[in-house]
Amino acid sequence: MEQIRGASQKVKEMIGGLSASMTQQVAAVKDLAKALGNVSEMSRSISASTEQLSGMWQDLQRVMAQFKINGGNGRDRHAANSLKLADRVLDVGHIEQAS
Repeated sequence: MEQIRGASQKVKEMIGGLSASMTQQVAAVKDLAKALGNVSEMSRSISASTEQLSGMWQDLQRVMAQFKINGGNGRDRHAANSLKLADRVLDVGHIEQAS
């Protein structure tokens, strides 16, 4: 009879330990879900900002297209080179975002 009580107590302790472990795992899964939600929100925010920046760049290109840049003097060439550089930077940004 004593052996049964001892074994029963041991099973009870094991079940208590299992219950505590499961409670910890549930809490960890909830924390992970919250963190993933935060990552998802940040991703949406970055995407929206990128779209806004792209729209602003397109607006700037439309405005700059109204100015004649013919490369006739140093300032015109500098402006043309600056626009080319900005185009390359924006293209690199799109490539990195797609990756």
